[in-house]
Amino acid sequence: MFPTQSDDFGITSVNINAAIHSYMHWNGRFGELLRVWFGSPLAHTPYFAFVNAFFGVGFLYLLFVLLFGRFPIPNLADCATIAFMLFLFMAFRAFGAMFFWTTGAMNYLWAYSFMLLYLLPYRIFWQNPTAKSRFSLPKALGMLIYGIIAGWSYETGIVIIVFQFALLAYGLWRGVRLPLWYYAGIVGFVAGWIVLFVSPGSKERMVNHFQESGAYMSPKDFLAMSFSGQFERWQKVFSPRNLYTTQIIAFIVLIWVHSSYACKTYTLKIPYIALGICVVALLDIYSKTLGFLIAPLILCFSIYTAYSFYKNQEKEKAFYAFVIACCVFAYFLSIVATLQYMYLPRRAEMHYAIFDIVLLVFVGKFLKDTFLQRAQERFQKLLIIVCICYGAYVLMACADMRLKWERMLASIAAQKALGVTELIVEAQTFKSYYKHYCDWGNPGEDPEKWPNTTYARVFGVEKFIAK
Repeated sequence: MFPTQSDDFGITSVNINAAIHSYMHWNGRFGELLRVWFGSPLAHTPYFAFVNAFFGVGFLYLLFVLLFGRFPIPNLADCATIAFMLFLFMAFRAFGAMFFWTTGAMNYLWAYSFMLLYLLPYRIFWQNPTAKSRFSLPKALGMLIYGIIAGWSYETGIVIIVFQFALLAYGLWRGVRLPLWYYAGIVGFVAGWIVLFVSPGSKERMVNHFQESGAYMSPKDFLAMSFSGQFERWQKVFSPRNLYTTQIIAFIVLIWVHSSYACKTYTLKIPYIALGICVVALLDIYSKTLGFLIAPLILCFSIYTAYSFYKNQEKEKAFYAFVIACCVFAYFLSIVATLQYMYLPRRAEMHYAIFDIVLLVFVGKFLKDTFLQRAQERFQKLLIIVCICYGAYVLMACADMRLKWERMLASIAAQKALGVTELIVEAQTFKSYYKHYCDWGNPGEDPEKWPNTTYARVFGVEKFIAK
């Protein structure tokens, strides 16, 4: 149902030179190179929908496998988990721009699919690190090459690099015998991330389009600032309150569960929980100045909670708390990584959605034992029903947008038949009642601005106006 439009509308021919030009002058991400090479022309064919849907489904399955260490099975719990993941993307993220639009899909959906697939062998390895692994040069070369592709996919790969080196250090410390492919994959991923980071096109794009507004700042410029200026930049990066909603939910659940160990009576338990909630609430209210303290606070408390459970011989809960701590740390690192790039578009926040899913899944694991089996099953059924209902709403919104698009095409054909060279279409054609449908540039009233100029060229007229 999704029409080819915006950035993809004017690209109709396969051209590898366009990929080289993008790396040198526009965007160095691997997914963007694929898009300008053959992705946008593919979007003009019926095949793209099926290829892209494969990536969409594969992304959800890969995320599930990385979380649980197994493939989903057709039972109520796993269906509810998949439904929950999909609902979070549809209801709270730029779903249309991530999953439908070619530019967004290849820059984010495909990119994160590449990175999740890269992590899969490491997930399998650490599930049983004592298993013997044969020396395999082809496997090592394959991981090296694929690591380059995955590292080249998106800038937040720096988070994966930090965790990879932490796991590598842990493995060496514990005397785990790491196979050759393990090292080759890390080397490849780091190399791919460096290829992306030093891309002349990405830098040129940021300097020409975002530096003047302050949305982009080079590391050199940041280091040249005064301490107060650096601190102010740091505060701005951490100021958006929507970054902390899921982290605060995880913190409240952790402090509630931990209170059973820290406080023996309700007289102590209630003030303990209230104090923790008040501290985080104050930081959240004053997030413009103190937002940078929220993640470190929750991180420290998560580690302390993990230690408390481990000390009380509850290793499973200790592991859950540790995973939550790692996820909060990943959140913190990814926000720090935006010191250069402020004000990310909604479609570029896919990693936050992944972190949200991880946090909420492990929060659910904490709460699972507090409910009876029947209550759990009812909640799982409710999740599936909610996802289906919201999915139907998204489907109707997509159908509505397609109908408006077809009416626009009919209007264009009628105007051109009358010899009109200055097309005027309804601006409502590009507006959906589903707020997460669109996150790309659409035509406006000025025919001299992009993307009006592209639409005019595609439809073969002098001017294209939407009002």
